[in-house]
Amino acid sequence: MNTEKPPQERGPGGEVNTENPPQERGPGGEVNTENPPQERGPGGEVNTELPFSLTLVPLINEQFSFNEYGTINKSEIGTAIFGNIGRHIGFSFGISKGFQSEQLANTVYFTPEPGQRWNPYSGGGGDYFDWTGQVMASWKWGSFGIIRDRINWGNNYNGANIFISKPPSFPHIRLHVKPAKWIEFSFISGMLQSNLVDSNRTFSEGDGTKTFYRQKYLTANLVTFIPWKDLNISFGNSVIYGDKFELAYTIPLLFYKSVDHTMNPEAGLTGGTNSQMFLDISSRQIRHLHLYLTLFADEFKMSRVYSSKEHNFLGWKGGFRLSGFPIQNLSFTAEGTSTLPMVYQHNVIITTFESDGYNFGNYLRDNSREVYLSLDYRPLSRLLVALSYTWSWHGDNYVYATEPNPTTVPVFQNMTWQNRSFCLFSSWSLSGNASVFLSYENSLKKGDVQFNSPSFQGGTNTVSAGVRVGF
Repeated sequence: MNTEKPPQERGPGGEVNTENPPQERGPGGEVNTENPPQERGPGGEVNTELPFSLTLVPLINEQFSFNEYGTINKSEIGTAIFGNIGRHIGFSFGISKGFQSEQLANTVYFTPEPGQRWNPYSGGGGDYFDWTGQVMASWKWGSFGIIRDRINWGNNYNGANIFISKPPSFPHIRLHVKPAKWIEFSFISGMLQSNLVDSNRTFSEGDGTKTFYRQKYLTANLVTFIPWKDLNISFGNSVIYGDKFELAYTIPLLFYKSVDHTMNPEAGLTGGTNSQMFLDISSRQIRHLHLYLTLFADEFKMSRVYSSKEHNFLGWKGGFRLSGFPIQNLSFTAEGTSTLPMVYQHNVIITTFESDGYNFGNYLRDNSREVYLSLDYRPLSRLLVALSYTWSWHGDNYVYATEPNPTTVPVFQNMTWQNRSFCLFSSWSLSGNASVFLSYENSLKKGDVQFNSPSFQGGTNTVSAGVRVGF
């Protein structure tokens, strides 16, 4: 039997109609007092169960890489379940354990490789646990849920410029609504990992120590306008704050910098929080062509726009992808990224734009530039062949807290790290969630060795092969 409440009848202004509905009548005009027929099972019993499904899938990621320095092994294995209860409730949960003979991503390396909470080995490798989960309620024009996962905001083909999925997963609530075809809205609010010990709460007892960490929170929203078909213009802002949960920052439709000014008026521009603004424009109005531009503003003043000595804290990414023209199943992508000094940094350590030490913004962080080109071809529906070129550059590694005037530091003056790489990649889909891959990469990394894995320093030729199931 369907136990859901029927939708309430409403008037033209949206008000609930409280009048009694017209009664159902028989052919002679008499009132029909019989109950409607109930849904029954094959044995004639009344069916009172909700629709329910549950699926269990394995998670396997096995990869081996070979170059002049030796062999690197990357393994991850786990399981995931997902399903639904009724037509409006969905859920999923996944857990996996990974191992890398050499850590390929940490808080310092310039790589889009997802970061992990490492249990390091003395030889340079390490292992980690990763788990994600969500419970979502959805309806015709929106969804709301409690989630533990990574986030990724901003159009890109080689690493987002607003929120990148490099920091490990964290718990948050997520709201997405599209009340009309010309507008949609996204909102998240969650708890980050500061990795800063709270000495006021940490205590020793017996032979052990109970360690507490300072609390850190993130809230962000994004409003997308669709004035014409295939044109999306999105505006948003975010705030990172710490030590004390603030209910005001869970209000979805707010400009969070103004909230900080009213809650911490004595703090001035430094405030008690770290706020950001962003703009994302995506156009698919020209057939076969995707154009996009993302702008991230960490700190902005109009007076700096016309100044030759000062700069705003801005980062941008733009590019295009041409697909299916002039050759079907062939795509060409060109993308450029430029991030000025001090973007993503902050002078208060608890409110830095990061979680678990991993930057939320572009993987090259501030004072960096990048050019990315790729050619993707699918000769068969299950076969992908891709050729890409990446040029990455990082300048002086400034630290906000130690600079007398962060707005006047030289921009793109000295190179401290640079990468040039060509990569040929191919993958074959075995089924809906399983694939094998093979790649060859020729790269040249120069500069400070702290910014990349030791096995990829200098000129290298790397062959990688592996299999993925469920990821």
